[in-house]
Amino acid sequence: KRISTSRRWLPAEDEDFPNNPNSGACLLLHNANTWPTDHVNLVRLPCNSFAGHGYDIYRMSHDLAEADVVKKMVSGCCGQLDIQCDGTNLVIAENTNFKVATYDRDGKSVSKFGDKARDAKDDDGRLIGWGSCCNPMNVRCLSNGEVLVAESSIGHVKRYAADGKFLGLIGTAKIAGGCKHVAVAKAVDQDWYFLMNTAANNISVLVPLSEAPDETDDERESRLAMQGLGQKLLGSWKFERRTDKAEKQATTKSEDGDANGFDYGEYLINKNKFMQLNGDGKVSRLESKPAIQSPTPKNASSGGFFNFLGGLFGAKESVTLSTNVEVNEPSRWEAIKQEQDVVQFAVFDSDVKSLVASVRFIDDQKAEFKLYYDQASGDPMAVATYVKVAGCAEGSCADGNCPKPVDDKAKSSEHKDSAK
Repeated sequence: KRISTSRRWLPAEDEDFPNNPNSGACLLLHNANTWPTDHVNLVRLPCNSFAGHGYDIYRMSHDLAEADVVKKMVSGCCGQLDIQCDGTNLVIAENTNFKVATYDRDGKSVSKFGDKARDAKDDDGRLIGWGSCCNPMNVRCLSNGEVLVAESSIGHVKRYAADGKFLGLIGTAKIAGGCKHVAVAKAVDQDWYFLMNTAANNISVLVPLSEAPDETDDERESRLAMQGLGQKLLGSWKFERRTDKAEKQATTKSEDGDANGFDYGEYLINKNKFMQLNGDGKVSRLESKPAIQSPTPKNASSGGFFNFLGGLFGAKESVTLSTNVEVNEPSRWEAIKQEQDVVQFAVFDSDVKSLVASVRFIDDQKAEFKLYYDQASGDPMAVATYVKVAGCAEGSCADGNCPKPVDDKAKSSEHKDSAK
């Protein structure tokens, strides 16, 4: 009936716990946590609703008896729903509502705070809003009453008082875009914070700026890459042809439930057919005309998944191509690292990493681009030849060493991602 490890209780398959194929996941077990024993001997965990697409939260005794639903139809994007306990109440990261919600043990609402506003700032210029398609993704209740909030896709970790007052941006972990579990925690005996980066199979460590090196290993690799082959990237690049033989296929479902073949590599190419990489770190994907005309990917629906991906990257300003792929403006880019004759760079749309490219120069005017979604490892999503159609835009290459990694101090953060 159960598995017990350090007071985490996981139910085995049982008819008492629904397995609804329409909700995108069987059970969310990794978030099962106990209420403090000095308050009440109860376990609560979320699992699929018997009907619909949400999750129900159950309260039960430690022997998994007397199960009662205390909260119904809580939504979670892409199967993600994090629930925690502050010692008295249930605290939920309601990511589809852009709220942190507190409920009592019977599921009655106590308070809510948060808004969808990626660039919202307080009077001191600190980032206080949440961005991307669905955040906050994870929360953590601290012993001092504060609540940590972690954002997927963006990597922000922020501190809030129990009443929702914003206390500060702890820092930004370097993670990929997408709705992913980003469990967050704080060290007990030092001012260090940790965020789980499932895409890279590691844990980001945020240390105080006073303890962080002036230049982390990642920043050093980025600087050297920019000073090296990164200089050859400066300018305007235009897609010429796709060269990988086998198109990478992924199957998804449109809104009407019909299966459609989706080639993510073709999506990346269509979104990045033209890239003007400026020395000031800015990216433009638009030529002098209002839209880039590009062929529609095979079997692509007119909306659905493409529109979802556009929302995932969450840009403020965008131009829709004929394929319904959104081009996000403004964007920025960073060199990642250089290995022999290959340089890697990443493109960020509204601070969400949307593309990683590994570039090998054929000559000064032509290069092979291997396109990835998150990191340049394994098989690329697509391989294509790009040609350089113009040099660096006037006035954007003034110092010759840009772009530089985003400065954590400039974002009013307290910590820096300095270890993995």
